[in-house]
Amino acid sequence: MSRAELRSGGCRGATARGAASFCAKAWLLCGAFGTRLAAVAAFAVVFALVVMLAGPARAQNATWLASPSSNDFDASNNWSSGTVPTGTAFFGTSSTTSLTISTDTAIGGWTFNAGASNYTFSDPGSQELLFTGAGILINGGSAVIAVNGFVQFRQNSTAGNATITDNGTVEFTDASTAGNAIITNNSSTGLRFYDSSMAGNATIVNNGTMFFNDYSTGGNAAITNNAGGVVDFSESSGPNGDNALSAGSIAGAGDYYLGANQLTVGGNNLSTTVTGVISDCGPTGTECSGFPAVGGSLVKTGTGTLTLSDANTYTGGTTLSGGTLVIGNDSALGSGPLAMAAGTTLSYLDSNYTIANPITITGDPSFTPPAGTTQ
Repeated sequence: MSRAELRSGGCRGATARGAASFCAKAWLLCGAFGTRLAAVAAFAVVFALVVMLAGPARAQNATWLASPSSNDFDASNNWSSGTVPTGTAFFGTSSTTSLTISTDTAIGGWTFNAGASNYTFSDPGSQELLFTGAGILINGGSAVIAVNGFVQFRQNSTAGNATITDNGTVEFTDASTAGNAIITNNSSTGLRFYDSSMAGNATIVNNGTMFFNDYSTGGNAAITNNAGGVVDFSESSGPNGDNALSAGSIAGAGDYYLGANQLTVGGNNLSTTVTGVISDCGPTGTECSGFPAVGGSLVKTGTGTLTLSDANTYTGGTTLSGGTLVIGNDSALGSGPLAMAAGTTLSYLDSNYTIANPITITGDPSFTPPAGTTQ
């Protein structure tokens, strides 16, 4: 069992306050000794701690005070019940709205009531925040989260309409979703999706590494992958296990790894440009987490325009099912065939290009050369 499996897989069942922290950190034992024996020993310790700490206690709800004594989320005297909630934390108007997560925290969710203040949350860098219930619900005000440590959404939780800046690690597991969140990932340890989680309708700007694993997918999210960033779809087999994944749109100068998957984009009808490289498994074919996966393909749907301006190397072909596809390089479409549906348009960015991809046509699609040239 790898450290990733230990942290992101075996730890997902620990929801008691404190127990989840021990579980998430047990991966350090495995990393230190590098053996399956170490992993088994770590789990034995974790299991005992989970049983001891979980106890019969029921989840507690509480409301953040209008005039708390400090900005510490984990200070009991800042809450209406006199205890830190483990169920739902409610927020209304308050004189203190910049909160600090001071210790490892597991909670069902945060609900921001109508008329709530605008809140910000941060951690010093080593804390873990786990959402185990509904997640984040914003009926008023706003929630801005600065992640320096570890945040995980579990079960059916959602990131809602939160604004999240990831300088640590943010994970979505089980059937959780990024919802309509605005997420900026600056971390090399990444923004990660596991199990059947999805990116939902989120707006994601990636400046680091972003991974899809297991049966996760990008949903209808708008993903902008900036220069130096990597979005890796290769380790997921899609929601139905058939290697079919989606994202509402892709853009940016960073690289996309498809693995053996078919990635469908364009469902949000945005017009975007990818100036990075779309490949099966990275520059040498070995960089993706799903190595040695090959045969990645791209499907363009929706009414928007997708512009591909670099020499892409994915090998499974391209399907233009809706809207317009603009090519800005002889190798923009990788090495596979191009299939064009009726009513679609293939266009050229700034000059004529010679593509070697075989083209199959259904109905009457359009070919639009740049101004001043002939078709």
